[in-house]
Amino acid sequence: MISAVAVEIYDVEFIRSASLSAQQERIAELVVTGHSYARIADRLKISRVTVDHHIRELKRKLGFHPKRSGVHFAVMLYLYLDSKDRVALKDGSA
Repeated sequence: MISAVAVEIYDVEFIRSASLSAQQERIAELVVTGHSYARIADRLKISRVTVDHHIRELKRKLGFHPKRSGVHFAVMLYLYLDSKDRVALKDGSA
């Protein structure tokens, strides 16, 4: 359940309605579970440049403001993934 504080800080409905590709969702899960961009690239067998591109697109699609911290970005990703009931976040696996 999303706290009232999260609703006040983030546009939760906008985040939840974002349309992410399957690859962007995989990258979001890995970011939320603490993987570095280099590790994400290695794990998904894509280049670091491709990971950077997907991260920029995730930030754009979720309405991330550049003055916010990486923690804010991770929370935004979590809010999106939680709305999709992604199992990887529920059981701690990645």
